[in-house]
Amino acid sequence: MQMLTFTQKLLRQRNFFNFLIPLFAVFVGLGASQTVQAQVTITSTSVIIQRNGGSNETFNASPSTPMPFNGTNLGSYDINTGQLSLKGGTVTTNETGTVAATAAALNYQVFDFNLNLLTSGSIVLQGGGSTNGNRTFTTSGANIDLVNLARPIGVGTPYYLTVNFSTQQRIGFNVSDGPKDDNGGKQYVATYSITNTPPAQVSTATLRNVIVTSGTTAANATTHTYDATANTPGPNVFNGTNFGVLDASTGRLLLQGGSIQITEKNGDTFDKALIDFVVTPGDFTSAFVSTDQTLQLVQTGYNAATMTRTFSLTNAARNVLALAMTGGAGTSYRFDISVSASGNNSVGNGISIQGLRQRSVFTVTGTPIVMPTLTNTTLFVSPSNGLNVTYDANNVSANTDFNGANLGTFDISNGQLVLNGGGATTTENGPNQISNVTLYFRVRQTGTGGGGYTPLALMQTSITTNAAGSSTRTFALDNAA
Repeated sequence: MQMLTFTQKLLRQRNFFNFLIPLFAVFVGLGASQTVQAQVTITSTSVIIQRNGGSNETFNASPSTPMPFNGTNLGSYDINTGQLSLKGGTVTTNETGTVAATAAALNYQVFDFNLNLLTSGSIVLQGGGSTNGNRTFTTSGANIDLVNLARPIGVGTPYYLTVNFSTQQRIGFNVSDGPKDDNGGKQYVATYSITNTPPAQVSTATLRNVIVTSGTTAANATTHTYDATANTPGPNVFNGTNFGVLDASTGRLLLQGGSIQITEKNGDTFDKALIDFVVTPGDFTSAFVSTDQTLQLVQTGYNAATMTRTFSLTNAARNVLALAMTGGAGTSYRFDISVSASGNNSVGNGISIQGLRQRSVFTVTGTPIVMPTLTNTTLFVSPSNGLNVTYDANNVSANTDFNGANLGTFDISNGQLVLNGGGATTTENGPNQISNVTLYFRVRQTGTGGGGYTPLALMQTSITTNAAGSSTRTFALDNAA
């Protein structure tokens, strides 16, 4: 019996394959029939433009009549006063079978005359109600400012606005991308021109709000966030606020912080933002006094798109009331705040900006209780049995600073270098009183450890009662040897 090869066997099945071919045609035909019966097609698209504040105008993308968008010159616009806005567009679809168009969008890009991309985005088109298988999606309330986009670039022609249209569709529970109208991949392109020179742009710093805790006692003190941008006094506005009558000892007036917004221009970068504040006797009509206190805030955000940097702080607890050093029957004080910021410009040079000043008032009664202070500390050193030389420790004067000073070179056998004492000033009031001041010293060889410190008690030489009810004492000793 002759054996058949695989190829011969396959050829003998030819009649069977001839029988199957019509069946394949039927199956394929059925599949194609179902595709035709369930599809979404885009039947028309258009773009809505507003020029110089006029009525919205509809430009046709597809079909291109009666007023075509593609290839249209939308005009020339002054960069300072001209107005050209992309307001939206329209997509109309047709459905067959069980498929439905569920969403549509106008996608846009803006290029300058060197074809650098300035911005891109999408405008969601609303609606979509079906009438005989036709749906319309449209939006005319968007406001893409095409002139403002040209401000960083300036005068030039042409600028390019390109658009395309996209949809989504649903069959049963399955949602997928629907048909797209992008002019065969070439996009729909209109142009416009910019004239004149843009105004100079500068970075700005704005104190958005300020947070203050106030009350007649610690128990009833409350914290409020005050608007620091409004100039007209009103509820929760810092400018014009009267924090009332506060006792210097038991009242509370704390600056907790606030929020500063910096808008950067021309490549400026700001890394430091401060609330500047000052407390001075006076009222709303008093002359301004330079701020002498600062509260640094912490950067909490940056928006690269708007070049906006935010600095905030909420818990500084700066004691404003302690800056009011007089009391008695009642003294009115001004509490002024402003904002300052510092950083670098585009070439690395240091820059700073100052914001507007806001003011509030409060009245102080009673005697303020302040923590004792120790200032004006000095040392008296006598070299080679001579007169005392005064060195400053924690003091600012014409004397030489003791820290880092070279006291000279002395013979170990007969040289003399004597610490004769020093001086200090203290301030106190209420229950806080200073009874003594001690100077501690030790001698050690450079690069080695040292022993314990030796005390040298200073003597009180005077006490003065101040108008605010506090006391100032002076301590000194100049002949300890």
